[in-house]
Amino acid sequence: MKRFEGKVALVTGATNGIGRAAAVRLAAEGALVAVNQRPTGDPSTTLREIKEAGGEGFPVVADMSVPQQIVDMVQEVASALTTKVRAPG
Repeated sequence: MKRFEGKVALVTGATNGIGRAAAVRLAAEGALVAVNQRPTGDPSTTLREIKEAGGEGFPVVADMSVPQQIVDMVQEVASALTTKVRAPG
């Protein structure tokens, strides 16, 4: 069993740098990763690297300087949990 199997991670700033590295590592360890991007961002590289690492991820859009977008993003991730979270094992 992987360390984060059955867990969900929401990684902000996941389209580059440390955020991308964290998202890929969490996914490789079994987490389902919500990849945060700015409204003008492109999550495709991060999502590709997650898949190459054997993990799963999905994009969520929010500008972290806009409080309502943060609330909406968290609600979107929570809604996605019912259909995307895998059972451990």
